Amino acid sequence: MSVATWAREATGAAPPHASRHHVDVWEVALEPSERDAASQVLSDSERRFAARLRMGAGAWAAARVALRRILGRYLGLGPMQVALEIGPNGKPRLAPGRSPDLRFNLSHSGDLALIAIRPGLEVGIDVERRRSGVDGVAVSRHVLHQHAHEALAALGAGESGEGFFRSWVRREALAKATGRGIVSPPAPGDAARFKVRDLDGIPGFAAAVASEGDDWRVRRIGSVSATGTRHRPL
Repeated sequence: MSVATWAREATGAAPPHASRHHVDVWEVALEPSERDAASQVLSDSERRFAARLRMGAGAWAAARVALRRILGRYLGLGPMQVALEIGPNGKPRLAPGRSPDLRFNLSHSGDLALIAIRPGLEVGIDVERRRSGVDGVAVSRHVLHQHAHEALAALGAGESGEGFFRSWVRREALAKATGRGIVSPPAPGDAARFKVRDLDGIPGFAAAVASEGDDWRVRRIGSVSATGTRHRPL
């Protein structure tokens, strides 16, 4: 399937024009029947990484292929022609010399992947499948900062689980946008440099996106499968 054909099937329109004032968010359904075929477009290093994964290798491969296809739309390249490399702290990025200078991030949970793209400015995205029975207050004590834990503790028992997932994806999206990851505490200037926005309207999932500045809005492009079949508009 050519890039142009995939673009038309995915959105029914020409490839989107990336804008610094938008963070483009793609929702990708990771269907099991697509994973083996999709993995054929991965690089050797990506295949080796997937092979080392003890769990979720098929979903990781399908999400990575979707990333290549979507980036290829913006760059006018086939998915195998998109040159990716690993930056500091393991954050993927385009190899130097590509135009436009697209910054991107990928997250997947269960059978869903979200991809965020913005030209020239850093971006991070995170998605988590909501699970019932989670004691948000107890879990947050170990993985969230004190002020977030205290905010959850003030909620009722029935709201703490939902509140935890929302707080968690916001924290992860910010950490991924900074490029430091969740192992490092936020820097003093992160709150001023980055804006975090919730991504509502995805049934069964909590999601958030973060990017530099506050002069941007989310542009939700569409919902596709890993191989490009359109499911529904966002």
